[in-house]
Amino acid sequence: MKRPIEIAITGKIGTGKTTTCNLLKNLGYQIFESDNEVKKLFYRRKVKTQISSLFSNKVKTLFKENGSINKKTLGDFLFSNTKELKKLEQILYPLLEIQKKNLKKNIRLRKLYFLIFLFCLKKICIKNLI
Repeated sequence: MKRPIEIAITGKIGTGKTTTCNLLKNLGYQIFESDNEVKKLFYRRKVKTQISSLFSNKVKTLFKENGSINKKTLGDFLFSNTKELKKLEQILYPLLEIQKKNLKKNIRLRKLYFLIFLFCLKKICIKNLI
């Protein structure tokens, strides 16, 4: 069996991180996408309870009618209040690390790292976002 590798893909918004991940997925690689994993965490009952206890008095429409967290209003609040954002990160990041460790355990990753930093011109990044 080939020795598995771990690759970190990073870059600013609109540089093609998602596209690169999708290309790697299409080639058969297993991908851990933090953004998608965080979205899943928002549906966990324990996480919703913790978020509710921290922010329900501060964010008027924290929950949608269907009971899911209104990430738009929560995000608007958090990104203008960095201390509050840190509180959410203290809930999510440890859980995200557990998910990452479970993935590594499941596919038996060894300590071999590569970093792909994606860069593109500002006008292309803007075009990618539109």
